[in-house]
Parts: sequence; structure tokens; C-alpha cells
Amino acid sequence: MNKIVERIEQEVGLPGLAAVLAQRLTPTDLQSLLLEVYRLRSNQLLPAAILSNYESNRFVRPSAVSATQFLKWEQIALSQLPQEFETLVLSPVCPLGTNSVVASIDQNWAVATVRNTEVVSDSTNVLALECAVRRRQLLRSNPRSTEPVHLATSHRLLRAQHFQGPQLLSHFSAFALCSAGRDQGHSQFELSTLGMHIR
Repeated sequence: MNKIVERIEQEVGLPGLAAVLAQRLTPTDLQSLLLEVYRLRSNQLLPAAILSNYESNRFVRPSAVSATQFLKWEQIALSQLPQEFETLVLSPVCPLGTNSVVASIDQNWAVATVRNTEVVSDSTNVLALECAVRRRQLLRSNPRSTEPVHLATSHRLLRAQHFQGPQLLSHFSAFALCSAGRDQGHSQFELSTLGMHIR
């Protein structure tokens, strides 16, 4: 068990509290409880505390990259896509566990929310989910469908791990591609799609 969690449980006199919250409450009940906790906490805050937090919190400070430069970069990247790709604007959040389950990344690297979601920290995992949904829809219409799905996005990501250096922020943008299709044997789909991605 995490030493910090163990200390907290001992201090409040509720051993096993984290396990109870994680295992015995439904996701919606836990969400309701946490929403109330944060409502009560926010009611105690003053504007000066919000300003202080804004100044010091590494998750909320703006990027040093100008919005104009960033827009130009996105336009160049998106203009280079082959016509097969559909571009998406992703939600800022994805299902809780998207990165730890889909990509086996430690859950602590993502910023979880009290609404059973997490802030997107790797857009390729979200694109993979969307590809799976679209391939599932194609297969429902035609179980023999070989139609591929090619998606792309430029998305702002937020990661919880500490980065060293004044130019490195916890949030940054990344351009991502993801494709899904029927297995053609001998890794044909994977290799041809990888070639498309590289080009």
C-alpha cells in the first residue's frame, strides 16, 4: 500500500478507507461523495487562495508557445495528412483507466477527475478506442467488412509526472495518428498502415 495513504488512514482512524472507497462504492456513488467533498472545500476558498494556486500549480500555468505559432504548426501538420485520415477534436477527458489499461502506464501519470474520467494524457489511446468503436460499427453492418479506419488529431495533453527544466510543462500538444482494420495475415495491414503513417 502507498505509504501516504497508509499514514492518512491511520491519522483519521479509518484503516482500509481507500479500499472501501475503491471497492465497495459504485463509481457513481464515489463520484457523488467526491463532488460533495470538493464542493465543501471550494466553499472555504478565497480569491487570494485561487490566485496563489494559479501562480504555483504546474498543471494550470499557460504554455510559453504563442497561440499563433501553435495554430500554424497544427495547420501544417494537418495539411500533410493523406486523404484517408479523418481528423477529430477529442474531448479533454477520457474514461478512467484509459492509459493504465490500454497502454499499461501507471495510473498516477494521469490526472483523474471526480467524475470517473481522467484528463487525456496520451491521445493515441483515445484514438485507439474511437477506432475500435468505429470498426465495431462497421462489423455490425457487415461482419466481413475490411474497411479500415484512419484517425488523426492534434490534442493538448496533461501528464502528472514531474518534468525537469523551465521550458517543460505538464501540459503540451501532440499530433497523433491511429488506424484500425481487419487482419490480412503476415502483418500486411500493420506494415502498409505504418508506411502510410510514416509518409
